[in-house]
Amino acid sequence: MSQDIACLHHVWVKYDDVVALEDVNLCLRAGDFVSIIGPNGGGKTSLLKLLLGLVKPTRGSVEVLGKTPEQARQEIGYVPQQVTLDKHFPISVWDVTLMGRLGRIPLLKKYTAEDHDLAADALQKVKLYDLKDRHISKLSGGQQQRVLIARALVTNPKLLLLDEPTASVDTEIKRDIYELLVELNTQMTIVMVSHDIGVVSSYTKTIACLNHTLVYHEEKHITPEMLATTYQCPIDLIAHGVPHRVLAPHQH
Repeated sequence: MSQDIACLHHVWVKYDDVVALEDVNLCLRAGDFVSIIGPNGGGKTSLLKLLLGLVKPTRGSVEVLGKTPEQARQEIGYVPQQVTLDKHFPISVWDVTLMGRLGRIPLLKKYTAEDHDLAADALQKVKLYDLKDRHISKLSGGQQQRVLIARALVTNPKLLLLDEPTASVDTEIKRDIYELLVELNTQMTIVMVSHDIGVVSSYTKTIACLNHTLVYHEEKHITPEMLATTYQCPIDLIAHGVPHRVLAPHQH
């Protein structure tokens, strides 16, 4: 697989006078699994929103699956950074998963047999089908994250976008989620925003460093120069069982 799934050409994004992305160029190939790392406020979420068509470039162009992002949106799965769940709202794992089909059914129409089959298949993929009738609040943080991934999968996406999917789970659950994504990558292109610099290099195919400008050379090797440019401070990576990130003393 070598065709382009998405391309950004000389893209700028500004919010009023604040520059979020500056002259970003990026092409995603079919079968890619790209991790985007970088400091908070560096434009990572803005990049995902560009691909979804939720943000328009101030300058430059964005093409997804040979279309505008708005036209391609139904072929994109998206797992947002944070989802607040009301513990008292009566909604099950099954209901949350089916919500991913809402954009495909006419207003006020019921879910179809196909919708139910796709929801069942998605929950099987994330290994939660046996818990489909459980209240969503009764799941662990890692299980809830898997449900959100299942919700993104019910559209059979060609491109899956994830915004820090392991931000609120422990190390063991992170590994389970990353291994799930590696399996899903055999069927779709994946772009994931993450702060787990050392860990993601063990699972993803390539890594991009983003801090308003993008450093990307279609490899998974992270050089000290790439990190220093992106984070604007010295960073060392060490591995002891599970890799960790260490920032050397520096001034803001």
